Amino acid sequence: RGPLQFNLSGTWLSELSPTRGKLMSEETGVDVDPLKVLQNDLMGDDMPTALAAAKRLSVIALAMGPERTKTDLIPFLNQYCFPANLKVNQTQDSYANVNALDAKEEVLTALAGELNADFLDLAGGSSVVSHRVLPLLEKLSQVEETVVREAAVSSLCSLFPRLSKDDMTTSVYPLIDRLAEGDWFSSRLSALGLYKAAYLCLNHDTQKQQEIRAVFQKHCTDEMPMVRKKAFETIATFAECIPQNELLSDFMPLISKLSDDSQDAIRLLLVDISISLMGVLQVERIREIILPILANCCRDSSWRIRQHFAFQFPRVMEPTEAKIAGESLLPLYAKLLSDKEPEVRKAAVSVLLETCRAVDPHFVELSILPMFQTLAADSLDEIRISLATGLSTVCNFSGKSVSEKFLLPVMKKLLEDQSAKVKEKLIATLDETIQVVGVENFIESILPKVLEMSKDDKWRVRLSVVEKLSDLAVLLGPEEFERHLLELLFAGFSDTVYQIRAAACLQSKILFDRLSVEWAVDHLLEKALELSNSPNYLHRMVPLIFIKTVACKLSKSQNEEHFIPAILLALEDKITNVRFAAAKALVGLIPYLESSVVETKLIPVLKSLQSDTDDDVRFFTAETLKLC
Repeated sequence: RGPLQFNLSGTWLSELSPTRGKLMSEETGVDVDPLKVLQNDLMGDDMPTALAAAKRLSVIALAMGPERTKTDLIPFLNQYCFPANLKVNQTQDSYANVNALDAKEEVLTALAGELNADFLDLAGGSSVVSHRVLPLLEKLSQVEETVVREAAVSSLCSLFPRLSKDDMTTSVYPLIDRLAEGDWFSSRLSALGLYKAAYLCLNHDTQKQQEIRAVFQKHCTDEMPMVRKKAFETIATFAECIPQNELLSDFMPLISKLSDDSQDAIRLLLVDISISLMGVLQVERIREIILPILANCCRDSSWRIRQHFAFQFPRVMEPTEAKIAGESLLPLYAKLLSDKEPEVRKAAVSVLLETCRAVDPHFVELSILPMFQTLAADSLDEIRISLATGLSTVCNFSGKSVSEKFLLPVMKKLLEDQSAKVKEKLIATLDETIQVVGVENFIESILPKVLEMSKDDKWRVRLSVVEKLSDLAVLLGPEEFERHLLELLFAGFSDTVYQIRAAACLQSKILFDRLSVEWAVDHLLEKALELSNSPNYLHRMVPLIFIKTVACKLSKSQNEEHFIPAILLALEDKITNVRFAAAKALVGLIPYLESSVVETKLIPVLKSLQSDTDDDVRFFTAETLKLC
């Protein structure tokens, strides 16, 4: 082990003394009793110091040795956690109120966490732990504060496998019984956390296993909703170590009756319990027991339970045989999609893709796709947005014929939607749609709607169309793109919104790569550069954005031929914004020009602009001249 460090009144101590049971101060070389170190740190007012000391409990025990740990350290911890004034009346109620304890809950949590399986050897073995540590953890597991109880239960669970069979019989099982029979709810909650660990230690003791299952069943009908909820939450993990016959006989009647519980928070657990049980039950039992439970969840009076079921539907499908999922579960999902509560429908649509992927497309076609027309007309924007987002992916695994029958009509309807977000989401996935339905269907059914959207009043919708043009160009091919969509790119050059004008220039650069430089030169340059003569100065700046964006795609001779005249014209523009935009554009153009061209055609003009009346023009001109 490395150096050990403790804090005592601000003095750091390190290194175990050669004499077992002492610590040696680095500064003074004086042996210090490790228990005194712990007592000073825990009893002080400084919370960080007390917390750090609690987390080093195992090191203190190592320094003290097993004998002193048994006789001195553990009694001190009992006294520290539960002062003498509480021991006058050692009821569960007295242990439950953490505010009555001297120790703060953070320190109690740390101490409870340290009394785990690693502490067993330090304390002297199974017998010492059973008679001295388990009682302390039992009291900590009754404290009202949840984090303290959970730390104590975790330590108890880690200790059980390390204890002897006799100690399990004489100490552990009575401990669990006392917690299970406790009047205070906190003790019964802690008992629920111990059953699985204790059950696993029983091996082939079937009688004791039966006793534990019987006690556990009582918690499922406890009068406290908090205890019932915890019991049913625990069933999901407890079921993993119970044979299927015992699980069916002992717990399934209780689970089946859970749908009649008055508490929504408890009925909500039916979904999670069903998911866990589907992983351990045979197919026949799933059909017989689990499917009726899930059907009840689907028609539960509480919309929150139906919403939770909708959110968890992909998890429900995951462990289920494909045929059961398609024939029995998917119709339940269809009901959730048409639920009267908007929040339930929204939850169901949000998991549409995951649910559809989990079953054969044939079942999706029968149960889900007919719902899409209704969803496309839903009053809630979020539902239509979710549908638009996943529609193209559904197309992908449904195939061309199914998409033509069900999805193209839905897509046309969504493209007419009043919500800009719906249109944007649908446009963003158009390339995926074309790959499934084909170019012909796209041109016939979808393209007219896209052309309408390019003139939409909402500029973000127009932007989404422009940003998709290069993808559509690749899928449609140059000829169809020229015939149907090229004009949309040109319209983007002169749009009233800057973001759309800039997006059109960026799409032009992408077309240089995706189609060809020759095609782009022949079809784009003239239209972009003719705006240099526009009466609107904002339009006169578009060629400058275009030049700065695409200059890297052309040869030096092409840049000189096509771009120099436009740049020179802009440098002499009467509008200041155009002149300094031209100077900025030259920063991106000069690296792609011959030096002789720069010297003869650009430098003279730039020098003349150094005396311009505008500060910005002079600044950008000076910056450009530095590159020349």
